[in-house]
Amino acid sequence: MSLVDVAVRDGLKWTQVGAGVIPAWVADMDFPPPEAVREAVLRRVDTDLGYPGWLDDSTVGGPLAEAFSERMEARYDFHTDPGLVRSFTDLNQILQIVLHLMLSRGMACWCTPPRTTRSWTRCGP
Repeated sequence: MSLVDVAVRDGLKWTQVGAGVIPAWVADMDFPPPEAVREAVLRRVDTDLGYPGWLDDSTVGGPLAEAFSERMEARYDFHTDPGLVRSFTDLNQILQIVLHLMLSRGMACWCTPPRTTRSWTRCGP
């Protein structure tokens, strides 16, 4: 699939620009997912859309941990224990954890717009 193919999509990004104009950025969500991902999503839709049971289990890294560890090692020669990898459901959770671990009580940080949500009016513990 090419940019010509996605330029005819009916999403907000593509309908708000003139013909032949490529919006400011092109992201993975502008292209259809691989068939394996489509099948996995449909399987979840047909069975259970809730959070997976392994998500809050601090004793395991979850099924994505091994794949993440292998990818980091292959691409960046970064070795990590899959048992230490944690999954999060959105970016705000990750930002909260990073700020919690990186800042001491009373420290502040600067969050420049655009922020991920309107709720990020101040950062810090």
